[in-house]
Amino acid sequence: MSALRRVRVALVSVTRSQDGARLREVWQRLPPDGRQRSRRPELFPFGGRGRFLTSVAEKARPSESFAAAAARGLEEELGLGGREAAEALKEAAGGGEEEEASSSSASSSSSSPSYPNLPCRYETKRFAAEIDGNLLPSKEFFEKEEATERGTLVTRWQWVSGG
Repeated sequence: MSALRRVRVALVSVTRSQDGARLREVWQRLPPDGRQRSRRPELFPFGGRGRFLTSVAEKARPSESFAAAAARGLEEELGLGGREAAEALKEAAGGGEEEEASSSSASSSSSSPSYPNLPCRYETKRFAAEIDGNLLPSKEFFEKEEATERGTLVTRWQWVSGG
């Protein structure tokens, strides 16, 4: 029997409460060499197309719930406080448990991009988060920095008009 890598990912679509604009990642500058990785806004991570615009994708840690991973992703990638991140997810779901907060879940199998030739099973759950626009910059494009073991990760974000 061959090894199987299992990856659980929380996908979060962020909307600004004031005007319904959606947040998308435009690119990341990766440490240590500063190479840039661009995102195609109409694609979900791990394949698929649709109207769900993923702002944040966060791998769940062992024994971490999808909702906790989604909140942690909002904290780490957007710099929201833990309470603000959790409230954004809860509010978008109208309250309740993780299953109610998730708009949908999916499972797929493919070769791992990180480990070629290693079969991988991705389990994903999608969440919606409505964030007070005062918690993030309001200009169309803005950048956030995140300290990592390898250096500073810079992410460029864009607010996209709803519709």
